[in-house]
Formats: sequence, structure tokens, C-alpha cells
Amino acid sequence: MKTLDPITQDKQIALQLIINAQVFAPSTSALAKRLGYKGKTSIYRIQQGEASAGAIEEAWEKLKLFVGCNDDLLYTLARAVGYTTNLKRLVRNEGEGLVEKKNHHKWVLLNILKQDEHRFSEDFQHDVWPDIMEIRDNDETAFWMMMALYYFDAEGADAYSKDFDLLASLKSMHRLLQLNYESSERSHRGASNVIRKEYLASYCRQCTWDLIYYGYIVIMQYADPDAMEKLMVNYVTYNLGENSFWRVPDTIYEKGAHIWHLLEMQMMESRHGTYYAIELEMGRNKEEFRLIQIAPMLFNEEQDFVQLEVTDKRIPIIGQYEWADDYHTLQLILDKEAQQTYGIPRTLHRIDLANPQGKDEKIWANVLKGYDKQLPAHIEEALYHFEGIEDMDSEYDIVNVTIDRHTLTIRLTDKNDGKGTDYSINIREYEFLRTLLPSDIVSIVCPLMTGEPTFHWALRGHMIAMKEFTKNPID
Repeated sequence: MKTLDPITQDKQIALQLIINAQVFAPSTSALAKRLGYKGKTSIYRIQQGEASAGAIEEAWEKLKLFVGCNDDLLYTLARAVGYTTNLKRLVRNEGEGLVEKKNHHKWVLLNILKQDEHRFSEDFQHDVWPDIMEIRDNDETAFWMMMALYYFDAEGADAYSKDFDLLASLKSMHRLLQLNYESSERSHRGASNVIRKEYLASYCRQCTWDLIYYGYIVIMQYADPDAMEKLMVNYVTYNLGENSFWRVPDTIYEKGAHIWHLLEMQMMESRHGTYYAIELEMGRNKEEFRLIQIAPMLFNEEQDFVQLEVTDKRIPIIGQYEWADDYHTLQLILDKEAQQTYGIPRTLHRIDLANPQGKDEKIWANVLKGYDKQLPAHIEEALYHFEGIEDMDSEYDIVNVTIDRHTLTIRLTDKNDGKGTDYSINIREYEFLRTLLPSDIVSIVCPLMTGEPTFHWALRGHMIAMKEFTKNPID
């Protein structure tokens, strides 16, 4: 047994919990390969408590780089794994005679989330329940992760099987929670939206971590009324406007030239949200824009990193970033090989549409006029496809949008029968509705995740299912 200082000892314990729970790989050798080792010896020695301080530190840093996280998140994950082991042992015999075996884990999950302690035995209420609630109060993220890992482990979800479907697993959890939280506040019913948003805005590692991470996000949406604020508070926007356009310095307008459109998606009332970085290629005239790629871009100020996702497989590129010239120059300090492979520029300079400087920028500003007010149809269609939603404009026509002190009303005409309907909702149901303007663009879509007609404020980054509105037919 190696003698380790307290910090290194804590890292070793955390790594052992994570490795043994197969959070990031199905075996020691598979994890070693994923982390870039030539063999499994280093990981095996950590597992056995025989690694040196240097080897532990090296594995810790490699794992942080693989996940794209900081020390705190790895420690939180390790605690969640330990909590889950204890939870499985403590709830094994709870609810006997009340629920069939195949649904036992669902019964446990729901009763803990709803804090319905009286459904459990008296001994459990007295000896165990206070400890569970203490975790919830003092180690919140680890608590949600614990509940997600407990649920998916009992479900038999195997992230390493060939036919594993992450979205199907999340959808199953969403349906369970939606059914059992149906009578709660409407603001808790947006979890299907968050699955979609987080799936686009974050990343998958093709391992058990995906179930833990996305599962905890889904659970939070139902069990915590402040979930969105807690999730989005670290992702910031920079007052660039809904649409900003960027070029590699000195790029002139010509056929084949590339520019980047940063489409801002605000998620909260302040400066929080994400961007879609849309790479465009110029055509034969100023109306022709060919889509090259869509790459969600997140700026995390707390952990000081930028994350982009490239290709349809959502491959993440994580690095650092710097702003200069009053947010007119963006430096992306990314992995050199990945940056070259996916064509991500190291430097982007903003094209000032309102006050362009120099001949080249004035030409670009003239070319982009009009585009910044309305996305070309093929770009909008590509974004819908990218988000996993279908446009329903062929079925409904939005006639008018009105907002008063209490209510948002959207008047629709059904294109099939010509009948009109007012859809109304109290603006207190969702925080973003309180600052919504009638002029904010809204459309009707069908998310593939839910299959339900939904109002979509694309530039706000929000959706609300039509079924949550009160319907009033127009005579």
C-alpha cells in the first residue's frame, strides 16, 4: 500500500469507486484505452491501491480531460456511486407486499423524489430517511446522480451493449415521471424539452456516465422547481445579439468564402444560454448560402472552457477561449488536430453590420443584410432537423399573438378545416413568458422525443407543448 497525502488519497478513493462502477468503460482495459494508456497496468494498480501518487494524478487529469470537467464533478460523481451502493442495500426490502418486484425501483424512486417517507417502513423512516434527505439538502447534484444511477441500474440499462439507445432510456424515465408528476405545477413538465436541449447542448461519451448525467437532468426537471436556473447558470451569452456574423480575419467576400453565424439561444432572463455556430459557404450571389455544419457552442465561465460539438455524431471539442476588442474578436484555443479536422478557426472577427469598418467588412455587411432578420428556409429546416423536431406550419397558421399582464394568447387557424382557436396560458407558468414580446417569433413544431404539437420560440430556446394551454374555439 502506497503512502499518499490526503488529497491524493481522496483522488484514489474516488477513482476506485468510478472504475469499479464501470462509469466510463465496461472494463479496466477498456478504460485504459479510452484514456490513452498503452496497457491497463496503471488503471489496475489504482484499482488495487498500489499506484504511486504520480500515477494517480496522471489518471485523474486524463479522466478530467476525457469528461471535460473539473475536480469537483469527479468527486461528486464518486460520491454518487458510493451513495447508490448504500441505497440499493437499504431499500432492498422496502415496500414488500405493496408493489411487484419488477416495479420496485420505480416505487422507490418516486417516493424518495416526492419525499413521501410514510410509504416506507418505520425503521427506514427513523434510521435511513434522515440520511437520504441530508444528501439531498447538502450534496444535491450527487443526490440526483444517485437516483439516476439507481434507477437505470435496476432497469438493466447497459450503455455498453450494441443495441443501447440512450434517448429511448431517457424517454422511458421521462414518461414515468411525467405520469406521476402530472398533477404538479406545469413548470415541472418541461423535462422532455430539457432532454432535447441538453442532448444538443452537451455531449455523450457512450458509457454509463451518459445515463447518470442525462438522468439526473431529467429527474431535476420534475423534482426541483429551480432546475433550469441551476443547470444553465454557468453557460453564458455575451450580448452579441440574436444573430452575429464572424469571419476569419481578412476573409473577403467571394464564391466559396466561409463565414460563421452565431445564433444565440437564451435560456434564462439574464445572460445565460448557448449558441449555434453555423458555418456557411458563399454561393454565386449574395442570396446563396450553403450550410457546411452546425456546431452547438457553450461558454462555461465557472469552469473556464468552451465546448463545441461537431458532426452528426456530436463529437465534442473542448478548449479555452478569449475575447478581445470589446467582444469583436474571439480566440478558440482548441486541440490542434481536432481544430483542423473539423475546420474550426482559431480566430474569428465579428462583422459589424451596423457600423462596418473598411471596404471588405462593408461588402460583407451588405451581403448579410436580410439574412440577419430571417433565416433562409433551408438553414431553418436544417436547424429543425438538427434539433430533432418537425415543422408543423403546414397544419397550423398563427394568426396573432397577444400578451397582457396575466396571459399569453396565441390565435391559430387549423389549415385542414379553417377553424380558429385561441390557446392561452398564464405567463407565471414559465419564467421566460414574463419577458416575452408579441413580436418574438413563434412556430409550431413536433419534437420527435414527445410526438406532441408544441409552440417553439427558437430564438429564445424554449418550447411549451400545446396541451399545456387552455383552448377556446373562435366562433
